[in-house]
Amino acid sequence: MEGFIVQVVEIELEPLAPLGLGRNVGAALRGALFESLRWNLNVCLYKHLPSCVPCSLRHVCPLAGLLATVDDDALRGHDAPRPMTIEPPLGLQRTYPVGSQLRFTLTLLGAGTRYLPYVVLAARELERSGLGRRLDGLVGETRGRAPVRLGRVSAVHPFSGARETIRAPGADLIHPSSLVVTPADVESFAATLPADAITLDLLTPLRLVEGGRLVHPLRFDALIWRLHDRLAALCRHHAAGGEWIGDSRALVERARAVQVARDATTWLDLEAHSSRTGRWSPTGGYVGQITFRGDLTPFRSLLVWGSLVHVGKSATRGNGWYRIRTPAVERPIPSDAAEEIRR
Repeated sequence: MEGFIVQVVEIELEPLAPLGLGRNVGAALRGALFESLRWNLNVCLYKHLPSCVPCSLRHVCPLAGLLATVDDDALRGHDAPRPMTIEPPLGLQRTYPVGSQLRFTLTLLGAGTRYLPYVVLAARELERSGLGRRLDGLVGETRGRAPVRLGRVSAVHPFSGARETIRAPGADLIHPSSLVVTPADVESFAATLPADAITLDLLTPLRLVEGGRLVHPLRFDALIWRLHDRLAALCRHHAAGGEWIGDSRALVERARAVQVARDATTWLDLEAHSSRTGRWSPTGGYVGQITFRGDLTPFRSLLVWGSLVHVGKSATRGNGWYRIRTPAVERPIPSDAAEEIRR
């Protein structure tokens, strides 16, 4: 992953009216930011086009660069992996009263880090367009959406816990931040993980497809195959002069020897709506906890990268987000999120 960096950005929003979000919070946040970039900031200059494929500005447009990426050399279709993921707030809370705080994170991947100022501006534009559904029945300028106020925006390091303020509450100035995760950071963290057993907390639905079919139940080799494929594509499209190096077939062959030692996952059904196509699509997947046992030495770095970039379907909408549980860094799923999993 030479030349590939990751920047994790934490965004705080304060509802100014009772706010309701659906079950798929990640999709709602992603959709709001997409519309904010396209319509409120008027980043898109050719809104009449059906997609970014025929647009002559797609190579310099932040909307195309972040959320509507195009691959001119694709063998099938035109989509390239989006260099952004959303980590929605965990837990059962779907309504936010006035004065509460909605906090979520965006992870910008590789060359996507250059669009950080646009992300902050898109979040600030939610003050005008609103978010989710307004629950007090009043209709204002936000047309049924709840008005919000943008609070602090911070860059955070998921391994060290360091943070830097990018935008202070009420300020107009956006500060650059050099606080990023590098390949060396990933290797250092991976070296602290056990080599014989690793437990993953699947925080948002993990949906793996193999040969056109859903993977039931979860298998380690299927996870490694999708991780390898995603990281290779991200590196190819968004690394600064780097490229992915690795033999996927040999890696997957070794992954078949790794077994599931404990599976405490549950399938969670979700759907997401596309404003572009007007269609609903299934985005459900496995959530919960799963432990793999075997020779994990060749896979530790790959698993750490996966905790940053997500894996599986709908990663940009927040799906496929997991944490690696270690004795030194115990970060359990919040109790109310665990309750949702049991339901």
